[in-house]
Amino acid sequence: MALVPQTRTGELAAEPGLSYVLSTDPSPLKVSPENTSQPHETGELLIVASRRDRAALDVEWIKVKVPAGTMSPDLAEDLSKVTARINLTEWTVRLNPSTNEFVFEPTGSYATIGADQGLTLQLSEIPINRKVGTSPITVTERSRTGNSAFQNSSTVFDVGKFPADFRMENFLCNPLVIDNGGKVTLTWQRSGAATFELLYNDANPDVTNVTTKDIHDIKADTTFYLRGTAGDPSNPVVRILSTQVTVRKPDLVVGKLTVTGESQFQHPITGPVNFAGQVNVTQGAVLAVDGDAVYRGKVSLFATRYRTEWSAGKVPNRDTPFRAKAPTDGFLRCELVMREKPLNASGETHLARLTVLANNRYRGWFTVPTTPVVWWDSHVDANTFAIRRDEEISCYVEDAGTATLALASLEINWCPLGGRAPLQVLANGGTPIED
Repeated sequence: MALVPQTRTGELAAEPGLSYVLSTDPSPLKVSPENTSQPHETGELLIVASRRDRAALDVEWIKVKVPAGTMSPDLAEDLSKVTARINLTEWTVRLNPSTNEFVFEPTGSYATIGADQGLTLQLSEIPINRKVGTSPITVTERSRTGNSAFQNSSTVFDVGKFPADFRMENFLCNPLVIDNGGKVTLTWQRSGAATFELLYNDANPDVTNVTTKDIHDIKADTTFYLRGTAGDPSNPVVRILSTQVTVRKPDLVVGKLTVTGESQFQHPITGPVNFAGQVNVTQGAVLAVDGDAVYRGKVSLFATRYRTEWSAGKVPNRDTPFRAKAPTDGFLRCELVMREKPLNASGETHLARLTVLANNRYRGWFTVPTTPVVWWDSHVDANTFAIRRDEEISCYVEDAGTATLALASLEINWCPLGGRAPLQVLANGGTPIED
């Protein structure tokens, strides 16, 4: 269980050079009895300041402003009865009654606070006034780093004065570590005329009338907050406690994730994913894209590829097709060329047709040339066919008009996906091309 401080940066533009933490004793502070014949409740403010930057900080003074009076936003009725101390030697402290500030100053013109150093300010025997409410405690420092000019900065703590019967403590989570999708039981102790809320993720159930609650199906590390509110709605007092559960193998929801080392994904990834570096899919794994894929740069689908060709007059035909088996999913790109004399003696267009079968079923075909060419020329056409793993491919060229296949040549490229193995050639493999 932890107390959540209610802190805010002051209205001054500069950021404080010291980090401040405020605690009270008792926690929380109790208002004095409404009956003025009874003595005041007393309390203590303990302010710990630390320098977390590597550069040293020169401090000219630190002031702690405590609202004084009999109203709800006031903390003390009489600041002259407060005892103020600082743990550092060669520092002094005085009360400025016109501003309700305790001024802590070094005996010299300034004191230097080094990295990982700090100080403690203590205000004790504070006579708490008789009105429930929240009091702003303002800590202002005048400091500088290096040779820069001194400037003021402030931190404000909202300190509550609670009714005498208010109690809120022992906010616990059991167990503290769970498996993904598990549950926890939250328990706490409370009393007094107050309302209580439980806050976590996007939920905030009212728990005013209970002191325990089970939370189910927790998929990520979660911090739970218990908020108790008492007093007049115009100036309420709020106390917040927290506890946390850790989830083994949690679900993560992040806006931006930067990974500098190796990443392994054992389950499907959904949603838009941008990869600035190399993406490797291990053998046996699947990279599936259900929607559109847009590639704005160079895309390599294989590490090595298999290429083979047949020169004019030697292309595979229906009787002696090129046959191979695909070791993995991939693309088969076929480029068919008709060379010279696209017209026969009768003026008819020569047409050669390439046919691709997979497991003896048509996968596709195309013809060359697709338009008549009058003069001596060559015409090229190509197409790409998707092939599944373990399919047996059969490719052949045949005369689709009155052409002679002596004019046709063929090149086949195999682009594997998810592996580097070339095609397993079964028959009429042509002349392999070395990359």
